[in-house]
Amino acid sequence: VKRMRIGDFVKLANVDGSLISFKEPIELCHNEDAWNVCERGIDVRERSPGTSGPLGQALQKPFYIIYGSHGSESDTIAFRAIALYIANLLYMAGDGYAPICADNDRDCLSGISQSTW
Repeated sequence: VKRMRIGDFVKLANVDGSLISFKEPIELCHNEDAWNVCERGIDVRERSPGTSGPLGQALQKPFYIIYGSHGSESDTIAFRAIALYIANLLYMAGDGYAPICADNDRDCLSGISQSTW
């Protein structure tokens, strides 16, 4: 980690053995062997919420969870349970909402634009 934001919920932190107190949230940058208050904005080449990886980028756009229904009835029930688990996990993590559709549900799938595939 080269950069971090602290102070949203705490006002005193021990960072790598250095006790840091602050009145409002701050961003710390790691330079050589020490943490200091950042003197510049985020470099576009640095990792940040705006430059998160492919999964983070995928979760920023609306999407559907589609489960298979062409196997046995028990397979379809299992696939739907997995889809529901993923949707609930996404919702509980606070990252968003994803409708669940069976792959043969034309009404549900009609809301999906093929140009986004």
